[in-house]
Amino acid sequence: MVKNKKILIITFAFALLFALSGYSKKEKDINFPKDSEGYPKSNVMLINGEETELQDITLIDGKMSHVVNAKNRKDGTVVVVLPQGIPSNQWYIQESEEIKLISYMTESLFNGSGEKLEGPSSEIQTFCFSAPPSSTVLFKWVNTNQSGKSFDEKDEDYLLKVKISE
Repeated sequence: MVKNKKILIITFAFALLFALSGYSKKEKDINFPKDSEGYPKSNVMLINGEETELQDITLIDGKMSHVVNAKNRKDGTVVVVLPQGIPSNQWYIQESEEIKLISYMTESLFNGSGEKLEGPSSEIQTFCFSAPPSSTVLFKWVNTNQSGKSFDEKDEDYLLKVKISE
């Protein structure tokens, strides 16, 4: 009887582990467009898996701002994938009572031949969040030396507004 319970528990644990690894694999397999040298394109972002134009963040001359529209997925979430562009900057999301960050992931996409180039970043940042329809979610592209500041205090080089529609 005790042996059967152990087998049942071990089987359940493996099934749960297998199911969770399958889920995380699905979220991790992001097909982000790359340039000819294997780096993420800096003028593209993904919203719920679909490509959307993003003004090229690496060609900044002063501050930039951009507005895009998005819809919630069936599960009520939105997934935004942004290129880091250069290693000295990162994207930050504004959270609030209505806008909940569910998951955040950074990963390197570099698979180009040869050594990594000086300058561009091979990183992409993935934000999965929930937000009600008719809300606006703000993202700031900020120099990493401001990482200890609150979102409102961060002085952005780029402000991205994602308007959630029904």
